[in-house]
Amino acid sequence: MNGSHGVQTLHGAIASWARSNPGSTAIAAPGRRPLSYEALDRQVRLLGARLRGAGLRRGDRVAVAIPNGPELAVALLGASSAAACVPLNLASTAPELSSLYRELEIRALLTTEGDDQAAALAARSAGIQLIRCEIDPGAPAGALAPDAGATGAAEVPDAMSGDDVACALQTSGTTARPKMLPWTHRNLVAFGMDIARRLSLRPDDVSLNVMPLFHSHGLFVSVIGAVMAGGAVACTPGFVFAPEFFSWLEECRPTWYTAVPTVHEAILAHAADNADVLARHRLRFIRSASSSLAPKNKERLEATFGVPLVETYGLTEVVGWLSCTGLPGQPGKPRSVGQPGPEVAIMNDRGALLPPGQVGEIVVRGETRAVPYLGEPLRLVDGWYRTGDAGLLDGDGFLFITGRLKEMINRGGEKISPQEVDDALLRHPGVAAAVSFGVAAPAIGEEVEAAVVLGEGVRATSAELREFVAAHLAPFKVPRRIFLVKELPKGATGKLRRTEVATLLRGNDDKRPAGDTPQGGLGPGDSVQGDPG
Repeated sequence: MNGSHGVQTLHGAIASWARSNPGSTAIAAPGRRPLSYEALDRQVRLLGARLRGAGLRRGDRVAVAIPNGPELAVALLGASSAAACVPLNLASTAPELSSLYRELEIRALLTTEGDDQAAALAARSAGIQLIRCEIDPGAPAGALAPDAGATGAAEVPDAMSGDDVACALQTSGTTARPKMLPWTHRNLVAFGMDIARRLSLRPDDVSLNVMPLFHSHGLFVSVIGAVMAGGAVACTPGFVFAPEFFSWLEECRPTWYTAVPTVHEAILAHAADNADVLARHRLRFIRSASSSLAPKNKERLEATFGVPLVETYGLTEVVGWLSCTGLPGQPGKPRSVGQPGPEVAIMNDRGALLPPGQVGEIVVRGETRAVPYLGEPLRLVDGWYRTGDAGLLDGDGFLFITGRLKEMINRGGEKISPQEVDDALLRHPGVAAAVSFGVAAPAIGEEVEAAVVLGEGVRATSAELREFVAAHLAPFKVPRRIFLVKELPKGATGKLRRTEVATLLRGNDDKRPAGDTPQGGLGPGDSVQGDPG
């Protein structure tokens, strides 16, 4: 990666590619003209200068409220050249944003939205400066500055260093309250180069981003990974309907895309109707992350697209991926997330490291250091960062994730991984989606229950599904009840929320008839959206 060698900031990487490959595409979008690296460099300089002119300095935090797409990508890269950007989920309410502005001491809001939007209302109420940009659909993808077509250089005084905070993101973990993580330019450059190296990204690669850019999956992997390799990213409004994905695949001609399992599942459901597009695609790999992909769906994706599927394991708090599997020529094992380095281990609840084969908490230390939370200490034990994920390392050094520690089900002392129960349910040919969870039970502590979405036209009873699972799992792991639902609640990044499913179904429990759970337990009127994160 000659264009990014030695750089310490995101803008430094962009400027390097602007010098070596000025006309190559950096930002693209469906229905838009592309933005070159030379033009992206100028956009970043203009936006950085505008923030400086508004009185913002290194270390100041600037919230960014722009719809998902190329303008948001450029705004985040530009804002990080002059301050610390904080991308906002536009689904957040004004009270939620007011609390975030106050806690993070936000100095300004960069937006393209109107005065009646929650982000602007909360900013005005808090006396926070508004910096507005316009989106011109006729301009190249991502162009924000009003004088984007002007010539000459726009210099940003007081340039950022590698140790300056580039952005702060909310985590989307299982804690009741999302936490904010600050990422320095040095962190993000290292992370982006790690992504480019592991995926063998090249300047002629095009990433199709269908994920929200207010989360690390979309911003760090799709955008920053592409920039560090000198490639292009095609920014979409975000995944809503699977048919749109196939039109993007046809128009943008990506060489790879990354998504969460729920998005992959929706794409598979519409693949048969888009055989002509599939025959012409130029993908060379697909990536899945953020939660475990069912083995049968991995096989279906690879068969449908004819390319390898790469799975990675990492955390928003850790710089770089801990492990990666699915790349050509790389050894692997079914259900494993690969072989991490020596600085990954398994720890019990007393802080002792466990031998191969034993389940405990995954911990990490060393160069892939954890990023400290804003205002909160890291969870360290003898220098090891506690991830909150449960897993094991086998005798060959392969890592297996068994779930989140807070999601593990304790049934009479037997520890049950909900992911294992999910996988057993998903082996049933009629099951399209499944999520299992623990509920309080007298005497034994917790009992296993699950919610299942059946495939279109499939009819099955919960009793039949329980019998199917009993053929694959020990009796104590078989769900006591299986709810048949029309959809499962997900967070804004597409992750399934086990605790939400459990609360919703158990909260409506007294309304359900006795006996077998009725088809469609979660109808359109009962469904909920997950919290941001």
